[in-house]
Amino acid sequence: MSRSGKFENGDSKFNTYHHFYMNSSTDSLLREPIIIIGAPRSGTSFLSRLLSKHSQLAMLVEPRLTWKYGNDAKSDLLKSRDARPEVIEYIRGRFGDFVAKEGKSRLAEKTPSNALRLGFVDQIFPDAKYINIIRNGKDSALSIRSFWEKSSTGFSGVNPGRLSQRLKEIRPKQIPYYAREFGHRMIGGVFTKNGPAVWGPRLPGMAALAAELDPLEMACLQWRTCVELSCDYGRRLPSQRYLELRLEQLDSLAIERMLNFCGLGAEPAVEALYQDRFNQEKASARQKKMSKDENRILERWLQPTLEWLDYSDQ
Repeated sequence: MSRSGKFENGDSKFNTYHHFYMNSSTDSLLREPIIIIGAPRSGTSFLSRLLSKHSQLAMLVEPRLTWKYGNDAKSDLLKSRDARPEVIEYIRGRFGDFVAKEGKSRLAEKTPSNALRLGFVDQIFPDAKYINIIRNGKDSALSIRSFWEKSSTGFSGVNPGRLSQRLKEIRPKQIPYYAREFGHRMIGGVFTKNGPAVWGPRLPGMAALAAELDPLEMACLQWRTCVELSCDYGRRLPSQRYLELRLEQLDSLAIERMLNFCGLGAEPAVEALYQDRFNQEKASARQKKMSKDENRILERWLQPTLEWLDYSDQ
């Protein structure tokens, strides 16, 4: 399969995929799915709330275990080759059933970890439309660090709704992987003899890295890896399949551009939620509170990527 999302001549997988796509009972509900990507704490949740207000869309929020089906022992940085036929069939089947159950005509989905694996996602949804929301890495990393410290360990950081979703989502053969992870979260600290409890997109070797790095350094590494990989892949796609938005520049015109990109008409509920909930000042509030030591860490880890994204003067 090419980076443009089209099968190349001679692709040995074409017949397998073509047969599945043409025979799926929910195939029509999975055409041009809208996939929201971005590093954690960059605005993906806000975009998903906006699009959830659109009458055509069934919004699925962070179905982590479905995306990892068949690759549970691996990090979140999955490759195209990890999208084996049985994995494709399972994920498309689960997502198609969700759209049908919601009574909608189209899938929208957001999982920040997908920023690490667009090649994998592209094998499953060759016609997906990607919206990549980017936030200044300093603000994002400071917020990610806060979640590492407050939400990676113990019951206090457990979202009851998300836990219920995970219990419904998990398949029997996945239980050993995630029961061990959940137990580690409950009994371990961020730094304990049991090793660190981890949060957010799972990078390769992440537990070992977290044991050696400061939480802010880990946050920088997560942001940088998600942004660099997603932008590198996405910018190679046709313009009708990939859109970048900046959280700091999110306004009514950007929302209109996003809806046009998705092939969706404007709806008052989407604009009303944007006007009611979005605060541009809040998008960059964390930098105003950082210390000089924190700024030195952020610049050491993030400056080349910030310059690549034209954030160097912010």
